[in-house]
Amino acid sequence: MSRPAFRAWFTLATFFSAGIFPTMLYAVTIGQWGSNLIWGSIYGVGWCLATNFWSALGPQWVMAIGVLYGLLMVPILYWFSGWLWAALDGSGRKWAFGLLLLSLSIMLPGDVMLRLWNYVHVPDLQTHFATGY
Repeated sequence: MSRPAFRAWFTLATFFSAGIFPTMLYAVTIGQWGSNLIWGSIYGVGWCLATNFWSALGPQWVMAIGVLYGLLMVPILYWFSGWLWAALDGSGRKWAFGLLLLSLSIMLPGDVMLRLWNYVHVPDLQTHFATGY
C-alpha cells in the first residue's frame, strides 16, 4: 500500500465510518441510525467537551463547536497517519492497517448505542445528534 492510500484510508474511512456508513447500513436493514463505537467516539469527543464546558452559550454553540471539532479531526488524522507511516516499517504498517480495518468494523445500531449510554457515557457523535445535544 502506498503512503497516499494509507493516509486516505486513515482520514476518509474513519470520517465516513463515524456515522454515515453505519447509519446507511442500519437504516436499510433495520430502520435505525448507527454509529462506529471507536471512530464515532473520537469524532464525538468535541461535542462532549462543548456540552460540559460551553453549554451556557446555548445549544446552537454546543452544536457548532461539536461539528467544528469533528471537521478539525480530519486534518489532524491526516497528519497523524503520515507520522504513523513514517514511524512504522512494512510489517508495522500492515498491522496498523489491519487494526484500522478492525476498528472500522465495530458498528452498532442506534438502540444498542442508547442502551450502552445508560451504563457508560460514550462520547459518540451520532448519539449526540440522535439525542439532540
